[in-house]
Amino acid sequence: MPPDYGYSEEGESRAWADAALWRRILAYSGRFRWALIPALALALTVSAANLLMPRLMQRGIDGYILATALPEAARIGGLGRIVLAYGGLMLLVFACTFAQMVLLEWMGQSVMHRMRQELFEH
Repeated sequence: MPPDYGYSEEGESRAWADAALWRRILAYSGRFRWALIPALALALTVSAANLLMPRLMQRGIDGYILATALPEAARIGGLGRIVLAYGGLMLLVFACTFAQMVLLEWMGQSVMHRMRQELFEH
């Protein structure tokens, strides 16, 4: 049960689970469906990049730091490539997360603007 933070109204019944309310919201956001595809793609990209980071760390440690059989130059070069790849993934996660947040905020604000416009039309 979610906390109510000391606020409740009489007759209020779990508005977040109200199917009619969600149908109305989806009707307003229908013209922004095209923007959900890039938002979903960005979310999947962020998830994949976040899953690759520990794997790169493992390859760096097991493949180059602990690999005493490799020559020192090969170990440093391999570790440098891992560091660059890790940094690139971090930048990718930042850029995709930023783009996703801007896209979803724009969609939300546009839906709210549209609802307000219809509410205050005279």
